[in-house]
Parts: sequence; C-alpha cells; structure tokens
Amino acid sequence: MIDLREFQRLSDKLEALKRQADRAEGAKAQLAEQLKKDFGVDSLADAKKLLRKLEKEGEKLDREYREALKTFDDKWGDKLEGS
Repeated sequence: MIDLREFQRLSDKLEALKRQADRAEGAKAQLAEQLKKDFGVDSLADAKKLLRKLEKEGEKLDREYREALKTFDDKWGDKLEGS
C-alpha cells in the first residue's frame, strides 16, 4: 500500500507528464499548420510523399546539371583553360 507522500509524488509526476503531453500536442498542431501553409499538405504521410517527389526532382535536376556541365566543358573547356 502506498503512503500519502508516495501518492503525492506520483500525482505530481502524472501532472507533469500531462503538461508535457499537452505541449507536445500543441507543437504537433503548430507543425501541421506550418506544413499546410508552406507546402499544402494535410498530413505527415502527404508530407513524406511530397518529400520523396522533391528528392527525385532534385536528383533529376542534379543529373541534368552535371550532363550540361560536361557538355559545356567538352565544348569549351580547352578554350577556357588557355585564358
């Protein structure tokens, strides 16, 4: 059986955990609003899908840039090195 001090300690701990959970829930709601505002997504799943899409687009653009740079360097590299 627990005594009054132990009960109070557990009660205080429970209240602290409730406050912590409330803060976490508020932060989660704020982040959800920010995702909606900045990226037009309504859920974490939608945000992850958008992230994957943007990563693929970034990789594609990186490949295109590297190809264009190589083409430029192949065509103009020797002329620029002598400058």
